[in-house]
Amino acid sequence: MNQYDGRGDTALNAAATAGHGAVVAALLAQKSVGVSFAPNGETPLQNAADGRHLGIVRMLLDRKDLNVNRRASWGKTRGRTVLMNVAEGGPDEVTVFS
Repeated sequence: MNQYDGRGDTALNAAATAGHGAVVAALLAQKSVGVSFAPNGETPLQNAADGRHLGIVRMLLDRKDLNVNRRASWGKTRGRTVLMNVAEGGPDEVTVFS
């Protein structure tokens, strides 16, 4: 479940990026699925927020093992938190909710 594809995405990250809420929910139901940074520096929350997939953002924020204040240490989001990146996109429903 936590294996990476050629881009450095996990199944959870890919589903969150594409906005597939049912897949995200099914993966989150698996105890073995984490929401940590992928080797490319992205998180499922970051990609769901970037895609403005509010339902997925809500699902991920409900997780107790998610630190929205953690800064990426590599990749295109290096030094930034998910909230910093969401806010950069301007005000909308995802920004206000976060």
